[in-house]
Amino acid sequence: MVLDVFSGAARLGHRLEMETEARMLARGLMAGNADTAGEAGPFSWALARSQTGVRRLEIDWPDAPGLVLSRLDSLTAIVESTP
Repeated sequence: MVLDVFSGAARLGHRLEMETEARMLARGLMAGNADTAGEAGPFSWALARSQTGVRRLEIDWPDAPGLVLSRLDSLTAIVESTP
């Protein structure tokens, strides 16, 4: 039973480490404007933007469900007015 606790804690620790690295990768990928796909180390990703301005990033790695992140891009509108 004690070994089960330690192995479970080790798996959770590994999962959290991979998730943290995936989120750091996601920050860099979401900063760009292009749709892209690729691999970096154990991670593979696909980034796409819909016509409505929603970016969807899927990051996967072995032995885990991975991450799916979405972001809505907004455009800044400048409105000119005359008195």
